[in-house]
Amino acid sequence: MNEIIKRCINHKVPFVSYMILHLLYNEEQDVLVNYCINVSKIETKEFLWLIDNKYLEEVKNRDLIIVEDLVLTDKFSSEILKITNTKNITFDVAFDQLRNHFPSKAGNSERRLQGDPPRCKRLYQNIIMKNDKIDVELHSMILQCINYEINVKTKSRSLEYFKLLTTWLQQKEYELYIKDVEEVIKKNGSVNIASNGGFSEDV
Repeated sequence: MNEIIKRCINHKVPFVSYMILHLLYNEEQDVLVNYCINVSKIETKEFLWLIDNKYLEEVKNRDLIIVEDLVLTDKFSSEILKITNTKNITFDVAFDQLRNHFPSKAGNSERRLQGDPPRCKRLYQNIIMKNDKIDVELHSMILQCINYEINVKTKSRSLEYFKLLTTWLQQKEYELYIKDVEEVIKKNGSVNIASNGGFSEDV
């Protein structure tokens, strides 16, 4: 089943409502307007449902809703897309998020991947800290690159070949997957780890 349809069913979100959220999340308000003009006008009740269910912020006028008034809350990204919140975080939190995403061991083997945490921390600091500030976009991209690699290696049954976190960071392995991840984000909004142990349809 298509990943988007599964999300709609699992979270009881109407398909048109999901389309609205997806387009707003990807800052494609022009596509939403184009859809309303050339395909079908979206009824006000669709937007009100999203507002009442906390997917959109309250608008100034519920009787006359315009695209410019539509503002996403964090609910779509956190609950449906399952994207780790990277806003206003400290480096320590960012590093914990990295370790939570990265496998602790290689496949079914006992080879541990997250040894030497202090060195991993220094390497990651050099990657995502710019002028004493966290590059949150890069941090979020790296987390999704980890998800993508997990899915790739799960499909090919090669999880045991995952590199040590120190090596992965030093060699900037995430750069191998950035273009692929960008395509997935453009299409589906995020890269999730396949829930069935196979290859996620997000990838």
